[in-house]
Amino acid sequence: LSLLESLGLVIYSKEGRRKLYKAAGSLLDVLENFLERTLKHQLSPTVKFIKENLPRFNERTRKNAETLLQEYEKARILLKINVEYLKKWKDLSPENFAKKMRIVMQ
Repeated sequence: LSLLESLGLVIYSKEGRRKLYKAAGSLLDVLENFLERTLKHQLSPTVKFIKENLPRFNERTRKNAETLLQEYEKARILLKINVEYLKKWKDLSPENFAKKMRIVMQ
């Protein structure tokens, strides 16, 4: 259950010393949670680390780190936008969800 909890699939509450588990919600809620955790715990710290340490790298490593930083920045932007859309649209019907996605993809 701890693994499911860490993945955002279940949540718990305490009743005395016991943990009571229940499903975390819809699959879209789980996806939103996963994307937010990825942003917070992986992408953002990596971007911060590279930015702070870029001057310390030698020339060759710095160029590679700058390229990597650009890729991480793009991934971070993409995930942030997707999380925003998920929050706004997750309660829509599948048809309306698809319409919104088509508009965004144009």
